[in-house]
Amino acid sequence: MDPARILQIITNSTWMVTKLVGSGPVEFDKPQYQAEILENTNRDLLVQLRARLQPQVSGPVEFRIKEGNESGYFSLDRQTGRLTLNTPLDYEEQQQYHLVVEVRAGEATSEAKIDIRVLDDNDHAPLFPRALHETQITEEDDRHLPKTILTV
Repeated sequence: MDPARILQIITNSTWMVTKLVGSGPVEFDKPQYQAEILENTNRDLLVQLRARLQPQVSGPVEFRIKEGNESGYFSLDRQTGRLTLNTPLDYEEQQQYHLVVEVRAGEATSEAKIDIRVLDDNDHAPLFPRALHETQITEEDDRHLPKTILTV
């Protein structure tokens, strides 16, 4: 086999192992996060982001939303990595949100994706004027049939 080809295979393998082990100076715990939220709710915490630092990196870690928050529905605490909701979401308006977040430590950065799925809730649940409705139907009485049992 050609020595240049062998060197290329070794280099590519080393790169793949390095990426799998995670040798970046700062990295998210996961490359992708997922969250589900019922529409019209004010759930505070959607996702808790966490980052790992290599020993050679020092200084504070800073999180930010890089893409996908044009409507301003989400907030990301720069120091803690807590992704929260600013306003209730509406399933009929949009069912999914895709954010790209970044963590920075000094000059080192890393990105992760967050997929947020909005779950449908019945916005138009029926309302009854009374909790209990009663009527009486006599067995084998076919007078006045059909008989109205409940009128809304």
